[in-house]
Amino acid sequence: MQLFRNTYFLKVLKVVFPLTILIVLYIEGKKQIQSINMALVMEKIRDIGFFSFTWLIILGVLAVSTMIFYDLFISSGLKVRIPARKLAVYGFSSNSFANFMGFGGFAGVGLRTLYYRKYARNFPLLLKSVTIILPYMLCGLSIFAWWVVIYEWTDPTLLLDYPILKLPLLIMSGYLFFIFLASHFTKSLNIRQQLILIGISFLEWFFAGIVFWQTSVLLNVDVPVLITFTIFFMAAIAGVLSTVPGGVGAFDFVVLVGFASFEVYEEKLVALLLLYRLVYYVVPFLISSIVFFTFMFKEKAWKSLLPEGRSWSIVCHRILSIWVLIVGALLVLFPVIPAIVRKITIANEFLSMEMMQVSHQFSITIGITLLVLARAIEDKVKRAYYFTFFILAFGTLVSFSKGFHFWEAVLFLVAMLLLYFSRRLFYRKSSQYTFVKGLIDGVILLAIALIYVIVGSLQISYIQRIVPKRLQDLFSLDTQSLWQDVGFGVLLAIALIYFGLFIKRWKESGSLFQTVPESDEHIAQPLLNNKPIYFYSSDQGNIYYQKCMDNLIVMERIDCEPDSHLQSVFLCQKFENEMDRYGFTVIIPSVKEEEVSSFRDAGFQIIEEDEKIYALSNNVPQIVAKTNIKWLNRMVNKMA
Repeated sequence: MQLFRNTYFLKVLKVVFPLTILIVLYIEGKKQIQSINMALVMEKIRDIGFFSFTWLIILGVLAVSTMIFYDLFISSGLKVRIPARKLAVYGFSSNSFANFMGFGGFAGVGLRTLYYRKYARNFPLLLKSVTIILPYMLCGLSIFAWWVVIYEWTDPTLLLDYPILKLPLLIMSGYLFFIFLASHFTKSLNIRQQLILIGISFLEWFFAGIVFWQTSVLLNVDVPVLITFTIFFMAAIAGVLSTVPGGVGAFDFVVLVGFASFEVYEEKLVALLLLYRLVYYVVPFLISSIVFFTFMFKEKAWKSLLPEGRSWSIVCHRILSIWVLIVGALLVLFPVIPAIVRKITIANEFLSMEMMQVSHQFSITIGITLLVLARAIEDKVKRAYYFTFFILAFGTLVSFSKGFHFWEAVLFLVAMLLLYFSRRLFYRKSSQYTFVKGLIDGVILLAIALIYVIVGSLQISYIQRIVPKRLQDLFSLDTQSLWQDVGFGVLLAIALIYFGLFIKRWKESGSLFQTVPESDEHIAQPLLNNKPIYFYSSDQGNIYYQKCMDNLIVMERIDCEPDSHLQSVFLCQKFENEMDRYGFTVIIPSVKEEEVSSFRDAGFQIIEEDEKIYALSNNVPQIVAKTNIKWLNRMVNKMA
């Protein structure tokens, strides 16, 4: 459980999981993709005619319009009067953007907040109203998951040949019950409100299925209606759970393999997928873009969207921490991705075998290094800023040494730009690397290594078939060699990170931890008996504290002016600012009631636990702060 409470681990999981699904689906589906005649696909699309295409566009717009009922629900919950025409237009625009861009529906949340903020008096209530509908948007699909279960139970088609699809089907089948159970405890919505949202979601997914079915009919896909709907809902479930925007990859794969068992030509299926995405995603998005830009022009809302100064740096830093993870994961997996394998034969014409072998290993090493560096980037360590710049610049050179991989170089250059724009935020001299962080990084690296080995193993027969024998020495053609590649990459990455981040880093921070002399009579009973006591001294007074991992627990504050709690808070603020530069989290237990507002004003977050008030560094996520306090209480109670 501790692992899944870690915000950094969850961020990595959100990046690596969809990337893995996309790569595995690409490898599994490349046989179908390679045999597709795209000229024939375009011919199939042209054959449906203008009137049929217009009908599909109308149907697609109508299907997206059903989601306007979500906006009607929001306006009635807020008890605000929004003109019906504007509600319909804004609702259509928000839902079209959410469909097209994905991001778990948060694109729609952002637009709804922008559109409705002038109508809502209470902004926090508006934000709550537009986010509370998100979990219910999948409830309709959960109902249709039972359709798939019942149909597959009586007449197995998909699950018989692809039993791996049982897992997403099982998850989605139980989703509705989970939402009901969660709502029972949170009491955020009553039963009537929940049923309304579930009804809207049912309508949304039903009409999406209608669009898909009608598209298949106009393309003369000769498959029974029930089977078409079953395949669509199974594909939609796989697409949603893949967490990839628009379900790209997973949705398409299930449609291809589902209809393939009914001897439907692959060109027809690709035409079906293209047309469906065009009329259900692209056309509504284009219409919504006109609405959005018209709104921005009329309301002069550009200024509220364009970040300035520090805000721009914060946006770039948040994107950067995700982007570095994506680049790192891709670099590790690039050597075994089919598209990259094919380019090796081109690179051989102007590069030596030795050069390509070195660049292959460096790709893995740089990828692993970036995956580990992502944590230091998130912690805003100044040394990580310079070292990451060096790694990215070196990676750009390596990308060209492997056969002029243009898109790989673009990934590096985008990362360098994001790094440059967020440079103002890197202020820390170091961050603390604890056992827990090491364990989490170990789990992440092991997961990436497993993915590399699995993907590489799936590629062995493909490499032996497509790559000339003289070049096959570049690749690891057995599981043991694949593990050796990763192992060597990890060792090189550890060496690079040690010299880049850790060597001589304690030179300036040696004076931070001054042990309390035995003659000091001011010190109280230690909270943790097995830990030494240190003191911090300044003009405002002294602080006595203990260190455990990356937490500094304040035991006692002795001020120069004993009656001034403002002096005490200022002393704690100065101590926290100094320790924050080295990546420590300051925990101040037993905060007095009269000090709470002063601590908040000084930039601390206040947390109440077991009838005690704690002040913590404000840059620590609240869930991490609460976990740290519970852990501290557990440790203190054990030693009591």
